[in-house]
Amino acid sequence: EKHKEGYTKATVRHILFLSGSTRSSEEALKLAEEVKKKLENGGDFAELAKQYSEDPGSKDNGGKYQDYYVADWVEPFKKAVLTLPLNKVSEPVETSYGYHLIEVLNRKESTY
Repeated sequence: EKHKEGYTKATVRHILFLSGSTRSSEEALKLAEEVKKKLENGGDFAELAKQYSEDPGSKDNGGKYQDYYVADWVEPFKKAVLTLPLNKVSEPVETSYGYHLIEVLNRKESTY
């Protein structure tokens, strides 16, 4: 059970709002909250990811990471992916990179 995350794969979509050298943490949070409202008002996740996300690894793919091991992500992101209800966009999640809006599309636990 302790190492469950190492055997869990997930498909997620996320939008990253960097903080640090480009903007303050407060500015990144404010932008994340604005985009969250757009999603709640019917905005298309993939289109908003292409427009706002600052993650070069997923931005052009609508924010999607397909079948990644959860253990490969930083702790707050990992915790959110393991606990969020499927197909529901999270509140902004802070990591060392900035803030993320995360939607878990599926999770698969492998057995050891």
